[in-house]
Amino acid sequence: MTRELPGHYPYIVIKQYIVDFVERWEDPSRKFFDATKKELNSRIQQLVEEQFSQYTYGHLKQGVRYASWSRHMLLSLTQTTRNVMQSHIQRWADAATQHIGCLLENEREPFTKNVHYYTEYRAKFLHHYKRDRLMSTSTVVRNLDSDNMDRNMSIALNQAISSLAQLGLGSVDPSSLVALLPSDPMEPAIGIMADVRGYFQGRDSSFL
Repeated sequence: MTRELPGHYPYIVIKQYIVDFVERWEDPSRKFFDATKKELNSRIQQLVEEQFSQYTYGHLKQGVRYASWSRHMLLSLTQTTRNVMQSHIQRWADAATQHIGCLLENEREPFTKNVHYYTEYRAKFLHHYKRDRLMSTSTVVRNLDSDNMDRNMSIALNQAISSLAQLGLGSVDPSSLVALLPSDPMEPAIGIMADVRGYFQGRDSSFL
């Protein structure tokens, strides 16, 4: 951890949050792959039954069916039953497993070429988080909410805007009054939240 000025956090903080989430991807990724492989083997067995059942007496169906079994099921079979079908399935299953591992490992180093999307999503989430934070902590912001504003508050708001106009601030509207509030001590943390959420908004579709 490095020394930083007040209100600033090093990049490692954002990276650690991203890595913490990525580490949760491995288990569901492996489970999804295993389920897909199981379904593939099941369908192959079904096709073998449909296409080769008439060749039972020649042992062709048994040879093709055994070829689609998983590795631990083949231990009791002779080497001659390990034909091209089983070898092909297992070879690509091993390659897919390795590729998933590489993808997960690469995700531990945050990176994106979609700078435009990251910047856009970060800005949207930052606005969203800031608004939610203000709505939950500031009575002023809640009073400025037009959906909840009563008649007395509306009169007070119009008077405030009129007074500011007399001081030369003629372009003030209700949303501009938020700028008069003191700074939020949690603003750096909100920025980190927006960084992480904006990053994953673009990376989710890339990984999938």
